[in-house]
Amino acid sequence: MKEDSKDSLYTFFALAVIALVVVWGGIKAYPHYVRFRALKGQIAERDALIREKEDRLSKIAEMQRRFQTDSEFVEAVARQNHRYYPGELVFVFENEGRR
Repeated sequence: MKEDSKDSLYTFFALAVIALVVVWGGIKAYPHYVRFRALKGQIAERDALIREKEDRLSKIAEMQRRFQTDSEFVEAVARQNHRYYPGELVFVFENEGRR
C-alpha cells in the first residue's frame, strides 16, 4: 500500500512539474506570439502597398507606351490640357460646368 501511494505521489509531482513547465513556456512564448502576429499584419499591409504601387507603375508604363505608339492618344491628352495646333482657333468655356 505504501508503494502505491509513493508511486502516485511521484506521478503527481511529475505531472505537476510537467504542467508548470508547459505553463511557464506558454507565458514566456506569448509576447513573442503577439509580436509575430503584429509583424504578420505589417507584412500584409506592406504587400498590399507594394501591389498598389506595382499597379500604378504598370498603368504609367502603359501610358508611356501609348504616348510612343498611339498618336490619337497623344492628341486626346493634348486637347485635355488645352493644347492646339499652330494656327488652330480654339474656344475654351470656363463656366461650362456651372448651371
